[in-house]
Amino acid sequence: MQVGSRIDVSGMSLPSGRVPFDAFARGHVSRLLLTLYAVLIIAMLALFVAAAWYLTLEMDEAWILLSTANVAGIPLPPTTALAHPVLTTGGLHLLLYALAMQGTTDIFVLRLISVIASALLLFVVYRILRRRGHPAARAAAGTVLFCAVPGFVLQAGMAMGEILATAALLPGLMICMRGPAESYRNAIGGGLLLGLACATRIGCLPVLAGLLACALIFPSDRRSRLTQAGIAVGLAA
Repeated sequence: MQVGSRIDVSGMSLPSGRVPFDAFARGHVSRLLLTLYAVLIIAMLALFVAAAWYLTLEMDEAWILLSTANVAGIPLPPTTALAHPVLTTGGLHLLLYALAMQGTTDIFVLRLISVIASALLLFVVYRILRRRGHPAARAAAGTVLFCAVPGFVLQAGMAMGEILATAALLPGLMICMRGPAESYRNAIGGGLLLGLACATRIGCLPVLAGLLACALIFPSDRRSRLTQAGIAVGLAA
């Protein structure tokens, strides 16, 4: 063989059962990244618990909880906070906290509802990314970025309604938008979740208009999509 001559490997193949090194390396790196992102998500959940324990009671949080207890008929000491109009957030917040306060009024225990809702919300985000076709490591990375939203730790550590509303809003939207346009069962289920989200936080109401706008984007089955979105919005309203 002459020095400098080239070797044609186009027709060569690896023996059966052998994995190319680059594929092995990519798989190894993917597993390492997935582990890293999982550790970060667990660390964020631990931070949520710490926030629920160490954060001082916020004024709006106290008024909302006192008003919820008043609506639920829980005896309270005299306080000027109840002299104002009821400040409950309604929806899921009112239902869950009114039930929880029948057993305890410990602020840390009540805040754990937001922590649990935050964990469920992160799971929903991960599942949405997986359903969009992203590999596990990339979906976990997106979930970590979702944790980095400013104010997430604060809301996750307080007995407020933002986390509960978002935890109902995202799956409600995904249920409404998935499947065939004629799936009115999805419209009903998604509409009920969107209704709970809007009742919990009125700031979710613009999403209903966005859902109708998205239905107009579909070039095919536009009539069915609008019907499905209309049912969902009607139930939510």
